[in-house]
Amino acid sequence: MLRFRLPLVLLILVAAIACRAKPDSATLISAVERGDATEVEALLARGADPESFGGNLGRRALSIAADRGDVASVKALLDAKSDPNRADPPLLGLAGKTPLEHAAWSGKTEVARLLVARGARIDGENGEPPLALAAEAGHLEVVDALLVAGADVNGRAPDGTGYPPLVVAASRPRVDIVRRLLVAKARIEQRDILGMTALCAATAKGNIEVARVLLAAGADPLAANRAGWTPAFTASYQDRNDFIGLYRDAGVTDFAMRAPPALPPSGLGTVVVPAATVNVGK
Repeated sequence: MLRFRLPLVLLILVAAIACRAKPDSATLISAVERGDATEVEALLARGADPESFGGNLGRRALSIAADRGDVASVKALLDAKSDPNRADPPLLGLAGKTPLEHAAWSGKTEVARLLVARGARIDGENGEPPLALAAEAGHLEVVDALLVAGADVNGRAPDGTGYPPLVVAASRPRVDIVRRLLVAKARIEQRDILGMTALCAATAKGNIEVARVLLAAGADPLAANRAGWTPAFTASYQDRNDFIGLYRDAGVTDFAMRAPPALPPSGLGTVVVPAATVNVGK
């Protein structure tokens, strides 16, 4: 009888060993993608690597959970020592985002607070700061949470390039976010990599209510970007009579291009400016 029982015993032993083996990365990533926090905790308890990455975009498990707003999975991964400041692997030549950057862009306020509390660098170091990402995506609650936690309201990419929070917020029709950044002492004339101010961005995108708020806060309608375009010239070039009237009411009489300001090199080479015909209203 023993010779017939031996294979069964071996099968049981193999199954037991398999159950105790460390789960592979794909298994953990799958659980995170499903939002199954209970399974995530169980896999981590069995030795799954908290730094696993994979899925269609090759992101880290913590980044996926942060992007989903899965607080329980984020906490489980952090408890398992997943690094809150490690970025995803580069994809198609673009730098990967950190978990906090994912949470900011996706509007996951509770996850953002948790990551900051567990050591995530609030101003980032990889690319656009989390505050700028939240402002660009239109997530006021995340913007407020990051500012309360001490985010730099004038922060930008570590190399000085990129887009300050106020400039990206002004390019969206979100007066509430612009007001919140101004209350936090955002510099009204801070410029992006193209030398564009928040007022110029608001004008270019047709966000007139944002422009009114910026003008009331002291924004200069004659501040030129690297190409010599001012908010006033942008309004005339784009035939935006509502903005032209707004700037005339603010005392503007010069709607022409201006000499570009002296700014640090952008690394973008020569900025090509299309031929322009000034229109100062009808």
